[in-house]
Amino acid sequence: MQPGHLLLPDDVVRQTFSTTRLRAGYEVDQVDQLLDDVVATMRAHLDGSPIARPVRADDVAAVRFEVTRFRARYDMAEVDGFLDRVQATLAALERGDRPS
Repeated sequence: MQPGHLLLPDDVVRQTFSTTRLRAGYEVDQVDQLLDDVVATMRAHLDGSPIARPVRADDVAAVRFEVTRFRARYDMAEVDGFLDRVQATLAALERGDRPS
C-alpha cells in the first residue's frame, strides 16, 4: 500500500459491514472494539501523541474473532478484506509513513 493510499481514522469510523443471516460470521462487538482501538492508535500516530495500548499491525494479523451463528454477526470475508487494509496502514504508520 502506497503512503497516499493509507486509511485515515475517519475511513475506519465510516466502514460498515454486511451482516449475515444464514452463514456464520464474526461477533459484532469484538470487531467493533478492535476497530475503535485501531482508530485511537491511528490518531495517536498521526497526532504524535502517546497511547497506552496501541494496536500494532502484527496484532491485526493475529486477531481471531469469535464465530457465531445465532447472534448479530459480520460477514467474515468483508471484515477480513478490510483488516488487510488496516494491517497495511498500521505497518506503514509504524514505519513513519504518513498519508498524503
